[in-house]
Amino acid sequence: MKPIYLVRLAVKSKEKDAEFRRWYNEVHLPDLLKVPGVVKDARFDLVEGDVASLAIYEFPSVDRMMEGKNSKELAGAKADTQARWGPYLDPNGERYWCDVLDVYECRRDGLLDSATAFVAYSSKDDRAVGKYLKEELIPGLRPLGLETAALFSVIHRDPETLPDRILILQFRAEKISTLLPDLKARISEARSRGPFERLVAAYYDFVVSFTRNPPG
Repeated sequence: MKPIYLVRLAVKSKEKDAEFRRWYNEVHLPDLLKVPGVVKDARFDLVEGDVASLAIYEFPSVDRMMEGKNSKELAGAKADTQARWGPYLDPNGERYWCDVLDVYECRRDGLLDSATAFVAYSSKDDRAVGKYLKEELIPGLRPLGLETAALFSVIHRDPETLPDRILILQFRAEKISTLLPDLKARISEARSRGPFERLVAAYYDFVVSFTRNPPG
């Protein structure tokens, strides 16, 4: 599993939403492959939750991710996003720079192009959370076709008030809507019974991905 840069964004205007998604898919994601270190990027559309668009950028190492974070290419891409969409962007956007903390389920060395649950949380007891995830949450999700369960530690976040742990859950199902009743029940149980100070979840369908060739 690789370190990731994870972005959740949305536009405030319904009239601009389709145009924003099209630009993100056809212009922004291909441009981000020019950022040093990015080996793959992918975007997901919200099915249920809070922020409409989830994008994930994979890097071969933390050092390469930090190089990308501080690159002129990423600065240019951010400036282009702000110039095109600044007045329309929802102010509740989120950016996370993450390293792999633990992997509970993994089909390949990297994330999948599949139905995805984004879970962000904070806790003062990583050991208790790890035990809960390994012994209760992850086993309960396997019957739903769980194929990826990766826990990430947040190195940098914007804004700083965001949670400091990200759990990415990916499933065999083509559409996450087919899993939502059972999946949401499991996450709700984790929220109420697990050792979390704060836990938020959102559920996404895969849209598009691009891979750098050659990598990195």
